[in-house]
Amino acid sequence: MVKGWRRRYIIFQIYSAKNLQFEKHDVLNVLFKTILKLFGEIGASLLNFNLIYHDSVKGRGIIRCNHDKVCWLRAAAAFISDINGTPITFHILKVTGSIRRAKEILNSLPSSKVLGDEEAVPGV
Repeated sequence: MVKGWRRRYIIFQIYSAKNLQFEKHDVLNVLFKTILKLFGEIGASLLNFNLIYHDSVKGRGIIRCNHDKVCWLRAAAAFISDINGTPITFHILKVTGSIRRAKEILNSLPSSKVLGDEEAVPGV
């Protein structure tokens, strides 16, 4: 019997100086372009990533990828410095193995976008 892909869910936050709101397709587009630059088309297909959820008001979201390529996604996120010409910081808060737990963590975060809120992320 063939098992399906083992997945990891990455909770992230986007910080911008002007507290601008970015749409889901903007975030997905800049992430995909960065992954293509770093790893090429084959690397992007091996990552098998998808933006599951994005809250444009709070700047948070959940990305799904393969379990053995989480470090590739972290590397790509480190290279993201702007979205549509607006300087941003793409911060990975937590990595978990289930979508249910990812949503619980995302809902438990404080509602402010002040840098330093990542200490409020519950431990596993």
